[in-house]
Amino acid sequence: MKFTKTLLAAGILAAMAVVPAMAEEVIVSGNGNNSNNTAIVKDESSTTVLQGNATVVVTIAEVKSDTGDNSANNNTTGSNGDPTINTGDATSKLKVDVAGGTNTATLPEPCGCPDDDTVKIKDNGNGSTNKVVVKDDSTTLVGQGNLTGVLTLAKVKSDSGDNKANNNTGSGNVKIKTGNAKSKLKVKVTGSSNTLNP
Repeated sequence: MKFTKTLLAAGILAAMAVVPAMAEEVIVSGNGNNSNNTAIVKDESSTTVLQGNATVVVTIAEVKSDTGDNSANNNTTGSNGDPTINTGDATSKLKVDVAGGTNTATLPEPCGCPDDDTVKIKDNGNGSTNKVVVKDDSTTLVGQGNLTGVLTLAKVKSDSGDNKANNNTGSGNVKIKTGNAKSKLKVKVTGSSNTLNP
């Protein structure tokens, strides 16, 4: 019994061999009369991929824009000029961006075994018994999971009021002019993703 690439001992009357992975050629030949020859070629491959992500975001915020609560009280207007309150703009922005986890897995070849296994049985003696078993096994287990939790507690307020002009005397005018009060809240959540490349 002759093996190339992977070489095993051969018995004249009886032989049994287990050929490890990557065997490319098995030849059973030239054995004697009434010999019993067995060759086993077995390629096994096992791949396990487990991936997981957990993303938890908690945001507690208070956003407030205020140009109000101005007072011009107890003034005497006229020759001394008019009391004037002039405020600019008040702008507040809150932005929360949450991006979930990302899993990417690239699997190897199913077995990594040669595709051109060759088995030959020839030129054996009269009455010989020859048996060849070729077995390729490949097992792939993939598990991917993502968990994304987002909690946003926000209070948004814009105020340009509560202005007071009380108890003023004289012929002039009391002026209170407020700018714009703007508040902006934006929450953006991008979920998790799993990618499996064969």
